[in-house]
This record gives sequence, C-alpha cells and structure tokens, in this order.
Amino acid sequence: MLCKQFKVLFQVLFWAATSVVISSACANEKAPEGGKKDTTPPKVKRTSPPNKTLRFTSDRIDITFDEFIRPTGFSQTLISPPLDKRPDFKINGKTLIIKFKSKLRDSTTYTINFAEDIKDVNEGNVLNNFTYVFSTGDFIDSQKISGKVITAKDNTPADGVIVSL
Repeated sequence: MLCKQFKVLFQVLFWAATSVVISSACANEKAPEGGKKDTTPPKVKRTSPPNKTLRFTSDRIDITFDEFIRPTGFSQTLISPPLDKRPDFKINGKTLIIKFKSKLRDSTTYTINFAEDIKDVNEGNVLNNFTYVFSTGDFIDSQKISGKVITAKDNTPADGVIVSL
C-alpha cells in the first residue's frame, strides 16, 4: 500500500514538474512592435499622362503613389485657372484618379496644387504642395510673379497661404 501511495505521489509530482517546465517555455503574449514609426509622406511613382504634358487631350489624370493615401475630399486642392465644374477625385488602391467634368480651354496651362490633401493612410504624413501641371497647348506658361502676402488685420506676413492668378 505504501508503494502504491508513493507511486501516485511520484506521478503527481512528475506531472506538476512537467507542466511547470512546459508553461515556463511558452512565449509571452504581447502586441507586435511594428518597427519604426513612418514619418515619410507618400511619393509619386507614376503619373498618366506625365506631369508637364503638352497638348493634353485626356479627360482624366492618374497619379500613383508608393503607398496608400487617405480619401480627404480634396477640399484644399486648387485648380488654376478655375474650371466650370469641379472634377471628381477618386482613390483606387494607391492611385488617385482625377476625372474632369468640364471641357478644358485651348492653349491653356493648368496647375493642380494639392496643398495638404495628400496624406498616407497610416500616419497621416502630408505630401505638401504637390503640383501637377499640364497644357492643352504647345508650351507650359512659365511666367512668374513674386511678392509678399500680408494679413489686412495687422500687416504681418501670412503663413500657409497659396496665391493663384
């Protein structure tokens, strides 16, 4: 009888020790660290038609980035000269598709300034003032005007302002 009790005690101790060893060898559960924080804005990989295209006749522009971008509504995006109808801005994967709803003027240089509307999906890093330029004519109008923008309220320099002529 003593032998039988000793055998049962030995089995209990054996399995207790085995479970301690097995449970201490398990991995610690924690969320993946994910590496360094993304601090770079999206980069343009390809545009179709290419940026600074001459004799532009398309009714759409595709701009493909190196990462996914947020649908922002493109409310800060400025088009100069202004169009009769605002184009549609859609995102398909990593590509921004701009579909014109108005007829473009002949022999005119158009500039699309995206201000702070292009942001990556995960961190919201902004591609500041990315500009796409095209001409429906034979050349890109390169005239420049320089100056200062000041606030009317207190005559101090205005920050973050985009001027369009």
